[in-house]
Amino acid sequence: MNKNLGPVGQAILDAHTQRYPDGLVTTKEAAGILRLRPSYLETLRCKGGGPEYVRHARRVFYQLHTLVEWAESRMEIRQ
Repeated sequence: MNKNLGPVGQAILDAHTQRYPDGLVTTKEAAGILRLRPSYLETLRCKGGGPEYVRHARRVFYQLHTLVEWAESRMEIRQ
């Protein structure tokens, strides 16, 4: 259980942890998890304001827990 996450973020993290046991996802996988276009994440990497990422050689990865924390911080829940 991640103390920084609310119930929605924790549910997203729990749903994907088994599929990605090392906790790293590609841009395409991250976009699928967040239901965004990969090009939007690429734009955020250039302009700033997106989730933290790591580079390995020429590949970009997102850590699953920071990706979900970023998404949850931008979430607006309406009633």
